Formats: sequence, structure tokens, C-alpha cells
Amino acid sequence: MKNAGVARRLDDVGRIVIPREIRKMLGIKSGDPIEFFLRGNEIVLKKYGVSAGMERLVERFNDEFSHVENSMDRETADKIRQHIRALQELLGDIEEGK
Repeated sequence: MKNAGVARRLDDVGRIVIPREIRKMLGIKSGDPIEFFLRGNEIVLKKYGVSAGMERLVERFNDEFSHVENSMDRETADKIRQHIRALQELLGDIEEGK
């Protein structure tokens, strides 16, 4: 994970200010929804986007598919893999605003 070199303290009620430079780089504005994730012992913040829920579903589908892929005929598995890649590309385009 990239280190921005900025530290902030939590206030008495658990709030933290995301530095202006980081908000500007990520296009986060006042009132924008932010998602929180745990990744091991790290807290990950992510700007919530329309495609966030779909992205998680595609990741889960990809993970589940990888468990059964070898039990399918190659042609069917290849077609499903192409569809997964197309969904991932579409979600990337949505996030980039294309």
C-alpha cells in the first residue's frame, strides 16, 4: 500500500480528518460516502462508488468460479472467464467515468 506520509489523531468520539491532499487526489468531497474495510490488521477506506457492490459480487463470483473451473469443459470455462473479465473491465470504466 502506498504511504502518503501523513498522520492524523482520532478525536474523543473516534473521528479522523482525511488530509486535504488525499481527498483532492481521490476526488473526495464533503458529504461523499466512504466505505470501511478490514484487511488483516489494517483499516482500508475507499470512496464509495455506484459499482462498489457490483465489484464485490464479481470478486466473489471469480473466487467461486476458480474452485469449479477445472471440473468444466474448457470451452465453457473459457467463456465464463471472458465474461468475468468483461465485467471487471466494465466496472473499471464506470469507476473512471467513461
